[in-house]
Amino acid sequence: IHAPIRDGAAKAKVERSFRTIKDTWLNGFDPSEVSSLQDLNRLLADYVRMRNNSVNRNTGETPMERYSKHIDRIRFSKSREWLDECFMNRIIRKVNNDSTVSIDSVMYDVPMQFIRSKIEIRYLPDDMKNAYILHQGKSYPIRRTNKLENSRTKREKLPAIDYSLNGGLLQATAWLLVEEYVLICFCHNYLNAGQAKCLAEFYEKRLSTGTAAAVPLFVKI
Repeated sequence: IHAPIRDGAAKAKVERSFRTIKDTWLNGFDPSEVSSLQDLNRLLADYVRMRNNSVNRNTGETPMERYSKHIDRIRFSKSREWLDECFMNRIIRKVNNDSTVSIDSVMYDVPMQFIRSKIEIRYLPDDMKNAYILHQGKSYPIRRTNKLENSRTKREKLPAIDYSLNGGLLQATAWLLVEEYVLICFCHNYLNAGQAKCLAEFYEKRLSTGTAAAVPLFVKI
């Protein structure tokens, strides 16, 4: 369905059709024959119909006859909805604290459960009303932000994340923060070298035993 940008060889048959239309119809087109876009579309449809029913000198068949002969090889789309989804734009956005994301400089509201999370948004540029978030196989609709309504929306505090489920990520993160705290204190002459070493060893011991009570200490700095 998709092809790389500026790679005509990847879609040669389509490009050749465009060239044929340009050389045999568009270049000799008389603008005075049409007065509206509907007239232009009708003339193009008549031309395409004529080409599809004209015998090709190389195959000895009309394009329509050749197409019908191999109709069993044609794969049809499951539905119009499925086909639209195949051509949807897909982007990754991080949700702001006010539960919004920006798409082409326009703000959209998303479900509050995705605050501060990265999400995948699928949409058609000319049909943003049907844009949605795809998360774990489920679709969540988004809508254009009403700034006044958004400013008055109360949001509950999000539950704490249990980083221990990620193989002790909390312990590793906390230890990095302890090191940063000790370094800050040492640089500002709050601690001498011996005191900084003792403090670091103290918190390393507490963190190794699963105690993360040191976190509030350096978060306040």
